[in-house]
Amino acid sequence: MLRIKKNSFKKIGNFIKHPIVLLLLGGLISFIFYKLGTKDKKPSYYISKQELVAKVTEDASKMSILWDSTKYENLYYIKLIVWNSGKQFIDASDFIPSNPMTLSNDGKIKILSVSTERSSRVGVKFGYKIYNKDSSDSYVNFSLLNNEALEQNDGIIIHVLYSEIEKGNWNFKGRVKGAVNGFEYEDLSKMGITTDRTSIYILWGIIFVLIISRVIVFLVKKKEVVFRNHEVVFLVVLITFTIYLTFKQIYLSIYLPWY
Repeated sequence: MLRIKKNSFKKIGNFIKHPIVLLLLGGLISFIFYKLGTKDKKPSYYISKQELVAKVTEDASKMSILWDSTKYENLYYIKLIVWNSGKQFIDASDFIPSNPMTLSNDGKIKILSVSTERSSRVGVKFGYKIYNKDSSDSYVNFSLLNNEALEQNDGIIIHVLYSEIEKGNWNFKGRVKGAVNGFEYEDLSKMGITTDRTSIYILWGIIFVLIISRVIVFLVKKKEVVFRNHEVVFLVVLITFTIYLTFKQIYLSIYLPWY
């Protein structure tokens, strides 16, 4: 059983008033406010693994793949996800027309179709233009339409259909004012995606209520705060789990509520 008496609060107060503790607390609070006040532009992207749609094989030699009257040996698709993971919005004017958002492949491919699968808001739309240098060299330029902006966590999922002649790696790049590193790759397959953080707010709320209720009892009734053994164990487990979940959802995953 854990008992917190009146002199316990005095000891805590004296500890906090110590110059070194005050200095450390001041530094910690300053750092927190600095991080909260820092606004950065961080354009991010992710390209999924290719998925096979159809392929002509010896076992299906009678099958043919036609696209706009042209025959192809296979059809694949990838998903391109583009979003702003920074705190500062990215305006349409932040993109440079001479160095636009460009999706390309260092192998030999033919891009056939580009379409929007989903976006964070109705107003977030990308325009695109497919360029074909020859029958096996394609790339796509994108632009943000409607004079819109990508707010924090705003983004879009783009579906790209193509035929592959020679396997290669996909690349996505583009100049964004205020983002020194340009578009940064985030591996969503490893990081994971968080679409809802309500659970951590609820858990921290429960912890706050459990602790503050005992403090109120102490202040009103002037009685010592008593935590029974099972309550102490429950509170320690709850706080530990909540800290882990908070760390995981903030630092070990990407927050995309619209995904």
